[in-house]
Amino acid sequence: MLTQNVEWYLAVRRAMGLALHSEGALLQSLAAFSEAAGTDSALNRLD
Repeated sequence: MLTQNVEWYLAVRRAMGLALHSEGALLQSLAAFSEAAGTDSALNRLD
């Protein structure tokens, strides 16, 4: 779910003219890491 939200966010921002190359890759990595850790939010504490 988080990965899909990040993809949507990046698509919207890119449609507005922002490149977000390295930032997009970092957000996608964070989303993948968060999902692999079993959370649906990047704001959850990973104990």
